[in-house]
Amino acid sequence: MQPPRLRLLCDSNPMCFGSTTALLSVLDALDAESWALSHGITTELLDVDSAVDRVIHANVKAPAEVASALAGIDVDAVLVVSNHSCLDLYLSLGLPLFYVDILYWMGGPKYHPFWKHTESAFAQRFPGIEEAALRATCPPRLVGPLIRNLPAPRRQSEGTLVQLGGGRSKWVIPGSNSHYARFMADCISDIEDLPAPLRICSGSEAIQSIGRDHQIRRLAELSTLAHPAMMDVLSGSSLYITSPGLNAVFEGLYLRKPMLFLPPQNATQVLQLSVYERMGLVSTGINLPDLIDGFPTAFESLSEADLTAAVVAHLPSLAAPTCRRRIIEHIEQQRREWPSRQGARDAFAGYLGAPGGPDVAQAIRTWWERLWM
Repeated sequence: MQPPRLRLLCDSNPMCFGSTTALLSVLDALDAESWALSHGITTELLDVDSAVDRVIHANVKAPAEVASALAGIDVDAVLVVSNHSCLDLYLSLGLPLFYVDILYWMGGPKYHPFWKHTESAFAQRFPGIEEAALRATCPPRLVGPLIRNLPAPRRQSEGTLVQLGGGRSKWVIPGSNSHYARFMADCISDIEDLPAPLRICSGSEAIQSIGRDHQIRRLAELSTLAHPAMMDVLSGSSLYITSPGLNAVFEGLYLRKPMLFLPPQNATQVLQLSVYERMGLVSTGINLPDLIDGFPTAFESLSEADLTAAVVAHLPSLAAPTCRRRIIEHIEQQRREWPSRQGARDAFAGYLGAPGGPDVAQAIRTWWERLWM
């Protein structure tokens, strides 16, 4: 018996672009009618992506609002990427749950009851994840990086892409308690001989926080792009400068682009950059404890909340002349060093393995087909 087309509710964490692009990597490989909950910066990707069939605007951090938005909507299962807020709601509604954690390697043991109630649970591979999975009562299946199909690098590439991520979370508000985008624009403005044209991409609030009269606007095009357009720009660029996120870094690795790292802008990026340094992808000196006097050196022992508070409190120091000069000097050092780093970057990509979106999609597909056998 041929099963009907699966109707899949999709929920991704609105704290970063990475959760959403991870979700889209699964949808790309799955024949399903997708209903995506869209909120915060996720709207800048989900509302315009062809992998999404229908968009439901609701705050995925507010279960009551999501419950109201789902009234009258009939779906067969739910796929959640790194958002715990509505898991109890989905289980109470009797929805089969597929869960993906892109930050499973970070934090303490995963004891929440939902782990044993999922149809399948997955975690994106990253250094430290094997140890975390061994400690788990219900270990997830480890998969490769949840990045989408990437365009082939162009034979003739030119220009510089600066990628600043979504730039917003419930803790970090561009132009209010964070001026990261403007600080990085200050630094980029002072770096000489960047391949032209220069393009800076980020979430819309971060772009707006740079200011209309900033000198970078005379040097670069600033924009918020749908993910496929962003990947097209990346594939055609000859130099890639990025904040130390997850998927943005993975995309640069798999396209084998000359990639330079900016300082972190949130707690997870501080931890991720320390891993990239340890794995030899970039030399030390660009992480916040190296740039800012007084930043906690024992940051790996802090809770996410305490590390976030430290990042928000210390980010203004990036504007200090001495700190700005260190950032520029380190970026120029990275430009000189990147060819010698390519071996370590290839080895890291080899450790991550093949992109994992198709593996998650296959598990969902197999479950659905078994229901109709």
